[in-house]
Amino acid sequence: MGGIARCGKCGAGLTITGKLSPAGDTRRYACQKNPSRPERGGLSINAAHLDACVTERVLHRLTHPRAGADNASTSGLLRQVVEINTRIGQLDQDYQDRVITRGEHRSGVEAATAALRDIERRLVTANGAIALYAAPIGNRHALQAWWDALDVTDRRAVITTLITRLRITPGRPGRSFDPGRVRITYRP
Repeated sequence: MGGIARCGKCGAGLTITGKLSPAGDTRRYACQKNPSRPERGGLSINAAHLDACVTERVLHRLTHPRAGADNASTSGLLRQVVEINTRIGQLDQDYQDRVITRGEHRSGVEAATAALRDIERRLVTANGAIALYAAPIGNRHALQAWWDALDVTDRRAVITTLITRLRITPGRPGRSFDPGRVRITYRP
């Protein structure tokens, strides 16, 4: 989250401090002090906990895109992907239940897959969401496996595609991780 997360006091980007060692993980995202800007510094948050919190929220957003969003917005396009994947699942179930024939199943899946590829292309071109191309939108289990396979650069790209602002508000010293300090503004 270094460079993505911003200080809730001064707006500066948070940087990683501490280290990951066999003795433990002491990494934190911190607002670095700057003598020429006295308002800076003093805010920090556990890096592992923040990463886990943001990951959970991103995966939730990809599993459950916001309803009622404009069809051309990122959320609207993600919702359409979920609807098409649901339609494909229903076609598979109807074929298994012998409600539709093999030909009807095949043509329905082909049409839905073509619509899915069109939505994915629109998502990439309209919103620069190349990081989301071929992501298993709407399927939490598959999304977790997909996320785990991404490298740090690709994860950053997904986060910046979905989130316009990640702000960490001040907390009380000595307290455990408080997810309420993490303020996320998603792209429409």
